[in-house]
Amino acid sequence: MATHEQLQSTSSRSILDPTIPLEKGASKEAAPASALKRKSDAAGITGTKIHIGTRRSALAVVQAELVLAALKTAHPEIEYEIHAMATMGDKNQVTALHEFGAKSLWTHELEAQLLDGTLDIVVHCLKDMPTQLPPRCIIGCITEREDPRDAVVMKAGLGFRTLADLPDGAVVGTSSVRRSAQVKAKYPALRFKDVRGNVGTR
Repeated sequence: MATHEQLQSTSSRSILDPTIPLEKGASKEAAPASALKRKSDAAGITGTKIHIGTRRSALAVVQAELVLAALKTAHPEIEYEIHAMATMGDKNQVTALHEFGAKSLWTHELEAQLLDGTLDIVVHCLKDMPTQLPPRCIIGCITEREDPRDAVVMKAGLGFRTLADLPDGAVVGTSSVRRSAQVKAKYPALRFKDVRGNVGTR
């Protein structure tokens, strides 16, 4: 995600898209380093360092590193730095997600720093983004999709390998209302319990 001002200060080439490399034989002048930074009178990037914001969870940091690697491949002349931080959703590990009244649980703090000029771009998981973006923010690019399937993790030694193997009344933990509804539709005899945390803690 970037701001409108950042996009307007770039060349006509979609250089905010890290998945688009320079064409073979093309000159790097086609996408100058200055095109990746905002105009100094807009918010003020010093030098040619791009500050990338992300959540501090291990998965979010990996996603930001993938974006950084793609940007570095396309524009090796630019320096990049990742800044990881905790959002409201990270700080509150008790309340069920569907009980939160606030929006942008995973994105607000990052977008605030994007808008005040501390960050130049932020990397979000698309499912964490609100339906409506904050004023002045825009989706700069969407990277190539990874495997979208959910995964079931079971304790070793129990002898179960799939949801179909579980006995009636078995408890499945998830933080997603969507996942609960989808699994319950196929396995109505299972029970569901809300569980919070990132991949590691769950």
